[in-house]
Amino acid sequence: MNAGHFLVDDEVYLTHKIPAVLIELAIRQGVDIAALLRGSGVFLEDIQNVEHRISSRRWQRLLNNAVKHDRSHELLLRFGRQLPYITHGALLQALLNASGTRNLLEILRDYSHLYYPHVYFHLASNNNFHFLLLNNAVSHDNSYLHHQTLMSSVIALFKACDIPNTGITFFLNMDSPVDSAALQTYLGCHIYYNAPVSAMLITDNANHQSLVRHCKTAKQQALFECEKIVTDRNLQKGFLESIHHYLIQRVTREDISLSSCAEHFQISPATFKRRLKCHQSSFQNELDNTRKLLALSMLLIGDMSSEATARKLRISDNANFRRSFKRWTGMLPSAAKDQLLNF
Repeated sequence: MNAGHFLVDDEVYLTHKIPAVLIELAIRQGVDIAALLRGSGVFLEDIQNVEHRISSRRWQRLLNNAVKHDRSHELLLRFGRQLPYITHGALLQALLNASGTRNLLEILRDYSHLYYPHVYFHLASNNNFHFLLLNNAVSHDNSYLHHQTLMSSVIALFKACDIPNTGITFFLNMDSPVDSAALQTYLGCHIYYNAPVSAMLITDNANHQSLVRHCKTAKQQALFECEKIVTDRNLQKGFLESIHHYLIQRVTREDISLSSCAEHFQISPATFKRRLKCHQSSFQNELDNTRKLLALSMLLIGDMSSEATARKLRISDNANFRRSFKRWTGMLPSAAKDQLLNF
């Protein structure tokens, strides 16, 4: 692996965990296993080997095959429900002992590479809402497949942690499917399609309450074990996630260029561009995505004005910001606030 991050062809998924559960669910659902595995680079004998790993690219191929045989996406949504129970037990214990909605989401954000390496979370909170945005850590290929899985898994987590899951709005960056019954069954009826981002807007029902199972000592011990796992196994963030973290720390303080970003990752600008292309992205895409996430967080959760948001993002004037925001999201800032908060 590369220093500080993993790439799309680095082997990060243990086959006897996440891939094995998807394959088992597919078998139960009657999916032809030969067709499911065809061209993915994953083989049934690999599942028996606890040390065998596959790359993010191979995992994506497996997901793509699953969707070909399950147009309703119910298989992925069922898989999402299982996800909290197939990742590291220490992380689940930390989540079960979270002190409220915000604390649970913060733990999930901080240890997303333990939970599901392909996706990371951007969290913005105030006293009333939590805005949990889902982003692909390593590739933008069919990102909505991962996002549906993650949303279903968060609902399962809320249920396990005795957190009410009422008052949740789901934003999906995809067209409304012909058959949306499975999505409504697993996520509920508050689904906003063709959204500018994939995200969950969660009302704060439990932020100031202790949960039934909350134990501060147990949570601290579990988080200590999570840190030990990260250190011992040298678990890393995805390449695009690492770029996002670099940009989000600097985009409000300084002008960022492709050259300065490449220098941070200790590679040449040409290599940086090639690597981004391999991950189905570009520097401008990542810069725009970072500004979009920050702008939405500031407008929706921070309740900042367009003018203040533009200044914070170092965009020269409000007219420029409005044009940029519409390019990023397909709507003006005022429309985004109205439509997304009042959906």
